[in-house]
Amino acid sequence: MTDLKLNADPKSVGDLFGKKAVYRVPEYQRQFSWDTEQFSDLWDDIREGIRRNRPHHLNEIKLVPYRDKNPEEFQIIDGQQRLTTLSILIAAMRDEYRRRNLGQKYVDELQGLLQTKDRDANTIRCLRLLNEHNDDSQYESVYHGDKSAELVDGQVGCAYQFYRQKLKVCSVSELDDIRTYTIHRLSLVQTVIENLIQAFVMFSTTNARGLELSQIDVVKSILMRIAYRNEEDKDETQRRWNNALDHAESADGSKPKRAIKDVFYINSDFNTPLEFGNRDFASYMQSVFGKRADRSVNELLRWLGESLKDYKHIKNARVKQFSQRENEHINSLIRQFNTKNSHSGIILYWLFEHLDKPAELIEALDWASKLSLRLYLADKTAHKKRTAMFNVVRKLNDGTSPRRAFKREIHESTPADRALEIQLNDRGFKRNRAIRLVQYRVEVEHFGGSVGGSQYPTVGEDFELEHIAPMRTFSADKYSRWRVVVDNDEERFKNERRRLGNLTLLRSRQNQAAGTEPFTNKCQKYRTSDFEMSRHIPKQYSDWGFKQISKRTAQLANLTVRTFSAGGDTQR
Repeated sequence: MTDLKLNADPKSVGDLFGKKAVYRVPEYQRQFSWDTEQFSDLWDDIREGIRRNRPHHLNEIKLVPYRDKNPEEFQIIDGQQRLTTLSILIAAMRDEYRRRNLGQKYVDELQGLLQTKDRDANTIRCLRLLNEHNDDSQYESVYHGDKSAELVDGQVGCAYQFYRQKLKVCSVSELDDIRTYTIHRLSLVQTVIENLIQAFVMFSTTNARGLELSQIDVVKSILMRIAYRNEEDKDETQRRWNNALDHAESADGSKPKRAIKDVFYINSDFNTPLEFGNRDFASYMQSVFGKRADRSVNELLRWLGESLKDYKHIKNARVKQFSQRENEHINSLIRQFNTKNSHSGIILYWLFEHLDKPAELIEALDWASKLSLRLYLADKTAHKKRTAMFNVVRKLNDGTSPRRAFKREIHESTPADRALEIQLNDRGFKRNRAIRLVQYRVEVEHFGGSVGGSQYPTVGEDFELEHIAPMRTFSADKYSRWRVVVDNDEERFKNERRRLGNLTLLRSRQNQAAGTEPFTNKCQKYRTSDFEMSRHIPKQYSDWGFKQISKRTAQLANLTVRTFSAGGDTQR
């Protein structure tokens, strides 16, 4: 982990604002959200501190230097609510002194805490609420102290109005005490963190109050800073980044970093490592956008957005560039490959970047889905699946053909066929899309089925996993007639009900109709099923129980392994 270089320093409110620095609330931060409860707590702390004649500490603010210039500028990473509220309180005191004509020096003193000078000696605000809300325009009215300040909407206006009302009922001496105490005896610990990446490390290892900093927030801020340095249009930078992020999130849900990394990795120009830690993402993005002289930030973001749009369509199985039948077959295989495989995107994107003939893609995707579903059948962990996907990418990059790369990985990452068959004889399966797809492929390849004339399931395909002996045989009275079929042995049935032999496929309507029916009645539904594996059941079995489940499990385990076997040839 990166060593944190921190500079923590206790500061009074007067010292903090008197530093003549500019404090910015970054674009990604939440809006100002403190309400009456927090405003009241601060007010009570001040009054109690005055009464007891003791200083009061307001916790910590964390800052990251924004850029080297005069005056200094900092991003507020933590503590924006406290700093904003204190600034509003100072503005409210200034306006109360002005209203009572109690001396221009006090008005000037308070106003001086809210402003500084830029390099051209122009007066500017010390606080900038540059998030994606209306906070800054609200605060600007409060800062200027014009008549519209008391009409400001939002929480900024609420804070200003709260403190104006409190100050109006104070005596002159009380007002002086509050001003002196706020400036000189209220304190915070100012922690300066060297950069945003270190700030992320800090927030990811501590339980900081307020909104935690995410890697996506850090990257956005880095891009905005580089764009500013390059004198690029920051609005365009933000728009293009948000567009790219939308595509990444549409492709990979809660893991947009994975989609972004995949796109950069497949493009060899960027020398992206295949694996790096989650905390390294912001550092990597900073190096990509900060060190490329051939493209501006906005040009690179435009490329990234277009690439992620393509990635999204591929990952979400929305390929449209071939014939309708070819597209349906390709998209079906993509959905199979995605099932129980959170790292499919990098391989999918590689295949579509390097193969342009539909026949080549179909063959590669068929082997890819075979690998993915075989990893599922072998009950591999998420880590093992991830490693297998990365191994395939390495093989592909080394020039190995897709067919050979997937076949070799099947041999290297999953048990041998006989070992897998033994495992499938003992394993139970939860009712999910993966086992439905496994059954479908067994149906097509070994029972000669062709559901609706298609050798691959299409979007919205209406079929369900049917448990021949119902799952709830012992937990619902409507299934009670099945209990004698399984010898009233509840414990044994819990282990047997999920085995391959007790599973088949039916159309959803037939599955519902089969319901609580006894085996002989279910067989009537099976005889008219669209699935040959289900029509086969009444031909082979006249009754149903543990013996039949075991026999059919052995048969299906063998057929399943044959369906997903890579054979012995890994050289082609």
